Amino acid sequence: MDKTRNQIYEEFYRLCAQLQKDEPWRAFDDGQLIGLKRNSDQTVYVNTLGNGGETYGLVFYEGDEGLNDYNLVRTHLDLNVPDIYALFRQNCFCIYFGEDEEIPDEQYDAYADVQPDFEDSQYGIPYILSIKKGYFPWTPRDAEIAQVNMYLSWYLEVFPFVTKLYDWGTGIERGHCLCEYDERDMRWDYSYPPLPSEDYRLDITAPAEAEVREAVRNARRTNSVYEADFFFPNIHIDDPQFYRPAAALFIVILDHDSGVILEQELLKPQQDVSLMMNEILLRAVDRYGIPSRILVRSVLFADMIELSAKIMGSKVQECETLKASDEAAEMMADMMPLDNDMFS
Repeated sequence: MDKTRNQIYEEFYRLCAQLQKDEPWRAFDDGQLIGLKRNSDQTVYVNTLGNGGETYGLVFYEGDEGLNDYNLVRTHLDLNVPDIYALFRQNCFCIYFGEDEEIPDEQYDAYADVQPDFEDSQYGIPYILSIKKGYFPWTPRDAEIAQVNMYLSWYLEVFPFVTKLYDWGTGIERGHCLCEYDERDMRWDYSYPPLPSEDYRLDITAPAEAEVREAVRNARRTNSVYEADFFFPNIHIDDPQFYRPAAALFIVILDHDSGVILEQELLKPQQDVSLMMNEILLRAVDRYGIPSRILVRSVLFADMIELSAKIMGSKVQECETLKASDEAAEMMADMMPLDNDMFS
C-alpha cells in the first residue's frame, strides 16, 4: 500500500534525526563520495556537506548523469563557470538543515502536522530540495521524497562501516567508497575503486554544418569582436506549462567594443543550451556580420560554438572576464523583476 504524505514525512524526519545523531560531516568532507548500489545497476552518489562547519546535509546524485553533474559543481571554478550556472545545470536531491524561515512553506506545513522534535537540534530543522536543470530548487513530490528516504536509509546503514575504512577518496585518483548490497548474504560489500569519470562531460548539440553555412552565406566579414555569454537574473518564472518555477536564463551576444547587445534570448527549461547558443550566435551574424573573434568565459562555452566558429572562420577566445557582458548583466539585473508571462 502506498504511504500517505504524513507517513513519508514521518520517515524523512526519523531518518534525519539519526543523520544528525551520526554527524557524518565530522568524518567526511565534500570531496569524498559514497556510492550506494542496491536493487539496480544504477549507483547513487552521496556527497556529505558540513565538514567546513557551514551548510550541513547530503546531496544525492543518481547514476552516471548525476556524477557528471557533481563533476561540474566540483570543477566549475577551474572551468571559469559561474556558480549559478553550475547550480542550475544539475539534477540532484539535497537534504539541508536550517532555521524556521529557511523551510519551504509546504514543508513547514508538513513539519507542523508531523511535529517532529528538532527544537533543540544544533543543526536545525531538516528539509529537502529537488534541483532540476532549468528550474529553481523546489520541494520534491511526495514520491521523490520517498525515493530519497530509501537512499538515506541505505546511507545510514553503511555509515558505521564506511567510517572504519581507510585510504579512499584521496590522491590524484580521488576514487570513492562503493557500497554494494549482496542480496544473497544480505549485507553490504565495500570497495574503493576510481570514479568512472572525474571530468565534466558536456553533451553538445550543434547545428548541422549545412545549416551553419546557409545561415552565414550572405553575411559580411567584419573586424568586430563579439562576446557570447549566459546571464542568470536569479528570478522565478511562474508559468502554467511548468510544474515548478523556471530559472530565467538568457543567452546574450554582445559587441565587445561598444557593449551593445546584438541578440538575446530567454530560454525555456527544456531547450538545449548549446544548440540555442549556436542559433542566437548565427542570428547575430546574419544581422551584423561575421566577427573576427568571439570571446567566451569558459572552455565549456567555447566548445559549444566551436563548429560554427570554425565554419565562419572566427577565432574563439577564452577570457576570465567579459567586460561588455558583465556591464550588460548589471544593467539587466537593475531592470528586474520581469513579467511572469515571459514564456508566452
